[in-house]
Amino acid sequence: MRMLTAYVLIGFFLLCCGSQEVARAQNNGPGQPTQNKEERTLQTLIEEVRLLRLTLERTNRTASLLHIALEEIRIQQEHVDFIEQRLDDVRSELASSQLSLPRFAEQLQELDTKIKEERAKADSDAERISQWESQVKDIQLSDAQQKQRDEQQRGRERQLTEQLATEKQKLEEISKRLNDLERALAKTPEER
Repeated sequence: MRMLTAYVLIGFFLLCCGSQEVARAQNNGPGQPTQNKEERTLQTLIEEVRLLRLTLERTNRTASLLHIALEEIRIQQEHVDFIEQRLDDVRSELASSQLSLPRFAEQLQELDTKIKEERAKADSDAERISQWESQVKDIQLSDAQQKQRDEQQRGRERQLTEQLATEKQKLEEISKRLNDLERALAKTPEER
């Protein structure tokens, strides 16, 4: 980039020097001082080179800022997508779990009915009743464990929802910065 700038400046200088000689030969009569015209031309060239350098520096700085902002957006969007996926997974697990809770209640009701019917018989089978009571305890334990897992998942869901809102806010802030940079670039030099 600096080599290109140097070549442009050298070419511009040579072009100006050559055009200056032609202009001097055409406009200057004998005895007119060419020193002032040369100094003014040289000062104009120096000013234009300075402005060109400032423009290039501003362009490079802006390009760097745009690249950084775009990379931040990409990274932040990946982070938001990851949290959204985890939140969807937690919600799916909760929905699946909610379907199993009524099944536990049905199984408990069935076993309770069987136990009552078996006890009502004159020749009830104590071993069978004991097996059903053991199943009841297992189902009750599974039900309690499932409710505990569900509560943990609901806590995780709340945490992920809050984290997602925070990360989306960060993404919006980065997008706003990028939009501000784009607006600044769209302005003409006079508007800046």
